[in-house]
Amino acid sequence: MARLRFRSCLQTKVRFRETKGGTKSNPGYAVNEEFNNIFYKDHPKGRFNLGKEDIVRNANSTSLKRFHARGFNPNNMDLVIVGGLPENIEDLVEKYFDSIPKGENTRKKFPELPSLQKNMVIHRYAPERNNIDNPEESSAHINLSYVVVPEDHIDASALKIVSHILGFGANSFLFQNMGLKKGLAYRADAGYDGFYNAGEMTIIVAVPAKRIEYAVDAIFEELEKIKAQEIDNKIIDRVKKTTKFGLAKASESNEAYVLSIEYKLDYGLTQDDIFDRYNSVTPERIKEVAKKYFPDRENGEYVLYIRDPLKK
Repeated sequence: MARLRFRSCLQTKVRFRETKGGTKSNPGYAVNEEFNNIFYKDHPKGRFNLGKEDIVRNANSTSLKRFHARGFNPNNMDLVIVGGLPENIEDLVEKYFDSIPKGENTRKKFPELPSLQKNMVIHRYAPERNNIDNPEESSAHINLSYVVVPEDHIDASALKIVSHILGFGANSFLFQNMGLKKGLAYRADAGYDGFYNAGEMTIIVAVPAKRIEYAVDAIFEELEKIKAQEIDNKIIDRVKKTTKFGLAKASESNEAYVLSIEYKLDYGLTQDDIFDRYNSVTPERIKEVAKKYFPDRENGEYVLYIRDPLKK
């Protein structure tokens, strides 16, 4: 720790104030805070991660060293080394790390994200989305989010594939039907995120502000279609191949090896395990997880957040 070098406290404080000040002045800051409080509740994933002004205001080099020392110990770390390693790598690790005191184990296990229990619709005025020259052509932003299962769950691979089919690229169901067929969306994305033991699926669309209600109807129509009909296996196979190719291509770098080892340590899954899970996804499995997790409009559990430049 004695060799650690910190920027001057003044530089650190100024940079933090500029970063956080810029973040808080961004119109999206209040939106994110409101959404996070509703969707994540007290879960750590929803916390603002730039910290508190008063803590940084009172920081000095001693407190910074003390802060970092709490985590920099073997009980709180995984040492991952990849690449062209010498034969005596274990001896070198022992030489440089064996004498370091174990320290306190402060690893945290994140709680699972709780279900929402109900649906919530938040409709907010968004002046920054207003088309000044032609207000009637302004675009609104719609975010539909709902709780699913975390990354290590057996259903996660099916959720990843169905989210790709639903809202990734120009061939996605959302863009094809909402964008090209109905002219309701300039942008249509869907994604799954299961990290930090917080499983969530999110659909984001940019739509004409005058047609918000039609767009919301169309989103739920697409969800209902996937719950009711089996997706063509050719579409699923195409997504599998794309995903597995991406994983295999990424694994050619040392950085990817580190990430795969960290993933194994965090979730107990190797790359072969991940491939096996993707291979097990069938049209029947997609339909099953869709019926299990996709919300219906009336009684489903979800957060629908609308940012509307035409809202009065």
